[in-house]
Amino acid sequence: NILECMHLVALSKKFNLCNRLSGETSKGEFQRISIAEIIARILIDPTKKIIILDEITDGLDNTTAILMITRIIQKFSSTHLILIVTHNSVVQETIKIDHRIHANKLTITQIY
Repeated sequence: NILECMHLVALSKKFNLCNRLSGETSKGEFQRISIAEIIARILIDPTKKIIILDEITDGLDNTTAILMITRIIQKFSSTHLILIVTHNSVVQETIKIDHRIHANKLTITQIY
């Protein structure tokens, strides 16, 4: 469902890509459109059980990034493994994470 995908990535129901010129669409909107497409593919083929979110918050403000990731986690965490890669410290501190991997230290920390 298109509206469900738009909601998950925090795009307004009023957003109409067909009526916008590419110069009028922000980097953040393009980022969310791409993520909505990925979510639609997951909904179409639920056999894919791993979701990798690699730097998906790039180009988004912190509030939108947190909202979008929280919605994706709420929607899919009971049926999918979700891997989130981000350098956004606000997202890292806000989102409830089961395990955190620090690549520069090669340690795994379990977060409760």
